[in-house]
Amino acid sequence: MNEVGHQMKDLATRALAVFGFLAILVLGLWGTVQVVQYAPNLFSSLAAVTTSLTSVFVPNERIVINTPTAAIPSDEVLSLSFDHRAKRSAEGRYVFSYACRDGFSFQSSADGGLYTRVSCGSAFSFDGSQGTIALIPLSEKNRFVDVPISIAFVRKDSGEQTAKGEATLTIINSRVSDGSSQGGSTGGSGNLGTGGVGLTPGQGTSGQYPIGGSTVYDPNGRPDLTPHILQTGYFSTTTNEFVASTTIPFGASRGAVRFEVVNVGTQGSVQWTFNAVLPTSPLHIFHSTMQQALLPGERIEFTLGFDQVNPSSSEGVITINVDPTGSVKELSEQNNIVHTTVRIVR
Repeated sequence: MNEVGHQMKDLATRALAVFGFLAILVLGLWGTVQVVQYAPNLFSSLAAVTTSLTSVFVPNERIVINTPTAAIPSDEVLSLSFDHRAKRSAEGRYVFSYACRDGFSFQSSADGGLYTRVSCGSAFSFDGSQGTIALIPLSEKNRFVDVPISIAFVRKDSGEQTAKGEATLTIINSRVSDGSSQGGSTGGSGNLGTGGVGLTPGQGTSGQYPIGGSTVYDPNGRPDLTPHILQTGYFSTTTNEFVASTTIPFGASRGAVRFEVVNVGTQGSVQWTFNAVLPTSPLHIFHSTMQQALLPGERIEFTLGFDQVNPSSSEGVITINVDPTGSVKELSEQNNIVHTTVRIVR
């Protein structure tokens, strides 16, 4: 009986081992099926955030005055040309002004009419649609005189000056000898003398206009990169176009933020980068590549899209940080970060 009992025990042990092996094999196969079935969702939840970035460079609106290289004769008509670059508003007016100099004045024609005296230190409005202004410099006392001038553009809707060009003109009166002065003053009207142009003064059109809003270039200045959030929203799932909104529908589309970075300083910048903290799950910080250098007044407009919007929160914060490493020596480091909050709607 002992021998029979041992044999039975061995058989039972082997049977249990085979059963256990089969059970493990079945469980393993079942687990494999479950992993394959749910793997897409699992990997989806662990996937990295996908971002997209588009940018538009907006050059600085400016006026460049094409100054003659030689001295300009007094009492003769000068057709001064200028270029209005990156003009953004078609509606507005141009204004001409010049610094006061003893015994000197300009005359100009308003809208093709009679030439009139332009008072120094004031703004003379003229039609600059062709990129020129007709001037007559009148130097009464000095053989040579340097006269700083400016041409600016003022928007019609807001009265804001959006561009300004500056230059210095050298005027020569060949009738005046070096170191001497010519007595008398014509006041810029009547017969202008030998070699001049006989003019009849008309009604003056000079006036005072507020000047502001232009970015001044200073060779000894510094750049100052500043971000501004323009809009938040999302990309439509049907058109893939940006939709401005303060809410982001969860799961229906990709969130997005539109912002700009402007150089509000007085010197051009070097290349720079920015970071963006996005309301995603997992939390994602977008690190940009090197961006192009910006002159004063120039800017770049960005649209940054992102998926994996955080589903566990009803609100999300978007943070833009320009020059996070401090590689740009700026006028101020206190205006490099901007935040905004968006609602996340299920």
